[in-house]
Amino acid sequence: PWAEVFEYPVQGGSIKAELVDMQACFNLNGVNITGSPDAAKDAFNRLLENFIQDSLVSDTIRDSLLDWIDEDTNPSNYGAEDAEYESLTNPYLAANNPLGHTSELRLINGIDQAMEYGGIDELKKVICVLPETTFKVNVNTVTKENAIVLSALLGDTLDSAINIIESRPEEGFKDQATFLALSEVQAMDLSEEQIKWFDVTTKYFKLNTTAKFQGSQFKLSTIFRLDDDSISIISREFGGAF
Repeated sequence: PWAEVFEYPVQGGSIKAELVDMQACFNLNGVNITGSPDAAKDAFNRLLENFIQDSLVSDTIRDSLLDWIDEDTNPSNYGAEDAEYESLTNPYLAANNPLGHTSELRLINGIDQAMEYGGIDELKKVICVLPETTFKVNVNTVTKENAIVLSALLGDTLDSAINIIESRPEEGFKDQATFLALSEVQAMDLSEEQIKWFDVTTKYFKLNTTAKFQGSQFKLSTIFRLDDDSISIISREFGGAF
């Protein structure tokens, strides 16, 4: 019920609020998972393949994103570090830190080539940035519209991911074990690392609010983390989002 859009009239305008589950999307920072980077890179590559038809471009973005996040300055096979970015007309350096916002993806080597395929706008709908270098997707809140996230993490087809969502109990999977016991999931023979990627709870949410008053409009997006009874504000963004 909380995932609906609520709009309330006020004198001279209105206030609209939407609460978004930030663990029903693909966390770009998860590509730098410690101890199992290959599995994470493969998951990101599977996601990219849905939007970019050139395997060399998707490989370039995959490795360049990892190089952008990791702490070293050694480029991956198809990646890029400082030397690549310093050679640009308007030079800059790799962050060597987790992303703080999805808009940073614009700076990653290979994105300019991907723009030619026209899939970036669709990719933006299923990605997000969380302050954790891991994947943790709530299998109860993933929808058919972003089933690509589930298929990429599982390593399964999009049709199979949609089938899982359509056959999900109305009240959702009661726990992680119930989800993992599904025949479609069992068939994927997930690694111990992949099993950790799926959950039935959420800690991160985004609250989008829009206030309209006498012809003026104000937008605010707030990402927060919920821990038991405490709430921590992660970031606030005024105006439009990437």
